[in-house]
Amino acid sequence: MTKSISSSSGGLACIALLAFASHCTAFPVASQHDAAIRTVYEFPNTTWVENLAIRPNGHILTTIIGLPEVWNVDPFSQTAELVYTFPEPANSVLGITETEPDVFAVVVGFFNPATISGLKGSYSIWSIDLREEHWGNGPHHHHQPPSNDTKAQVNKITDIPSAVFLNGLTTLPSSHGELILVGDSFQGVIYSVNLRTSAFAIVLDEPEFKPLPTALFLLGVNGIHVSAKGDYLYFVNSFQVPLLGRVPITDKGTASGPVEIVVSETDFLRNEGFQADDFALDAENTAWIAGNPSGYLLKITSDGNVTEVIGGNSTLIAGDTAAAFGRGRQSDVLYLVTNGGLAYTADGVVGGKVVAVNTKEL
Repeated sequence: MTKSISSSSGGLACIALLAFASHCTAFPVASQHDAAIRTVYEFPNTTWVENLAIRPNGHILTTIIGLPEVWNVDPFSQTAELVYTFPEPANSVLGITETEPDVFAVVVGFFNPATISGLKGSYSIWSIDLREEHWGNGPHHHHQPPSNDTKAQVNKITDIPSAVFLNGLTTLPSSHGELILVGDSFQGVIYSVNLRTSAFAIVLDEPEFKPLPTALFLLGVNGIHVSAKGDYLYFVNSFQVPLLGRVPITDKGTASGPVEIVVSETDFLRNEGFQADDFALDAENTAWIAGNPSGYLLKITSDGNVTEVIGGNSTLIAGDTAAAFGRGRQSDVLYLVTNGGLAYTADGVVGGKVVAVNTKEL
């Protein structure tokens, strides 16, 4: 059963991902908001930065597709240091969420960028504890070479053998850092994972999470985030409507009511290379959605009002994959990460970026 808040009709947008890139009609151009956008850090060429989380000290943890790595980016000195490299068969780190102050959970597994698919049996959840280390207090390196000589405490929480393509990750605030939710984009389900006991189970299985069977890539539920009150799970589905939806949940992550459609695909995104990737959820439950691979940034309120914050396929945020707000004095800064053009190779490939958007200037 689905409850609709607001929707508008629209054709399924084209997504340019590697081999499919030539079919997309989106071509990056300058954005009128470029003055509010600055590059914080650019990784080496062909680096796909997939997701991010903001630490209490304002630093940015970033996850990488194609290399099973997590990096710490200092936005103040504009430097980066490797936090950890995960073991094979993993080749990527995807979703990330803070579970306690300066403690993070991450999705680790094998991901094939050419087919936008995972490998069943390769996925696991790990914990990264940074409370005892002091990034930023020592000498800075522009780009530290890979090494696991780290002061972070890194532990595997559990393998999830039944998972095919784990992706988005979020923490249940009422669990005091004990429970997280993780979406399987291929299966179209949400797992809960107990970080203390390592127990996991599918807690949400809704039609709105499923991949579109006729889509080129079987990619369903993508970014997921629990509201600050813990009463709703917000989600996007990259190829299937809704563009943005939510489901009321209990403190265990199970559904307490039907899925609600916040916004279906919007008319102005037709054939412009927009697919909803991950997003940031602010205190008012407004979703700021990264539009990989097009360079869009959308703002959608909980009652379904859609604003094109950055359109025109800005070259500065082309291939934006995820978003997160800064903390403290940086709370008006929306940080985005990008895939370096790997999802739309016609315009060339550069290093994936961490980009800061001053929302006060938009």
